[in-house]
Amino acid sequence: MAVRIDEYSDCKSTEELTSQHRVTIGLQLQRLTKNLPSSGKSVLKLRGAWDFWQLWYFRAVDGDPLPWELQRRIALIADEEWSKGPERIADLIREIEDQLRPNAPQEELAKASRRAAEHAVRTELAAVGLAEQIDASVAEYLAATGQNCLPDEFAALDDLPRVLRRLGRDLHAAEDREAKLQRDIAELHAQIVRLETDLKLALSKTLSGRFSAGFWDQAGKSLGSWQLWSAVVAGGFYLLTTPTLSQPVEGIATTCQQLFPKSGVAVPPDLPPTVEL
Repeated sequence: MAVRIDEYSDCKSTEELTSQHRVTIGLQLQRLTKNLPSSGKSVLKLRGAWDFWQLWYFRAVDGDPLPWELQRRIALIADEEWSKGPERIADLIREIEDQLRPNAPQEELAKASRRAAEHAVRTELAAVGLAEQIDASVAEYLAATGQNCLPDEFAALDDLPRVLRRLGRDLHAAEDREAKLQRDIAELHAQIVRLETDLKLALSKTLSGRFSAGFWDQAGKSLGSWQLWSAVVAGGFYLLTTPTLSQPVEGIATTCQQLFPKSGVAVPPDLPPTVEL
């Protein structure tokens, strides 16, 4: 997570800053796993109630941690619930995941994941290519402005590349490929919904629906470039594939046409009016 250092200039040290913005779940995990060492079993090889913790561990090792809000809510599970064992915690985690999951119908996710698997090469190229385009545009913006993080309205662009690259990797998964692809597409949909929401909020804050000349001087060739937003729209439509899942992509395209009038992001044309004869 990027940090605006000037916003935390009153902190005495890195340790103090870190301690103020950390959610620790180590003690709860120690309680859940205290009987495992004597049994010779590894949490990383168990299934069932331990599935989430395996995912949590490997995502953290890969530098692609689970969504912060999910981890925060798990850390806030009451102590008395942790004492009831891993099965109870697994049930509560599933409830939290259901609460945070965007309203993407399961049948739509299944359809999109099947299409991704059937066209694995094209899907991987689309996902990884979009991740590369986003990374390049973000890096160009940071270099041009001297900032160490994106404006809040574009924060979703920080998370999208990790989701896209994981989708590309999971296309080659030897086990549980369909389940992994559905999870990846659900998370991609959630990030696209977040981006659409943030861009619409940015539109409501701008003067006459457009960014200032100062913004264009700094970001017109990066965050405001037609290459970036055309790639987001085209890649989003291809990867989310169904009309229901791709609806927020159309919202992004429409909003970008207002925010970035120079970008020329294409949207599906309006149909001509009909006349009954």
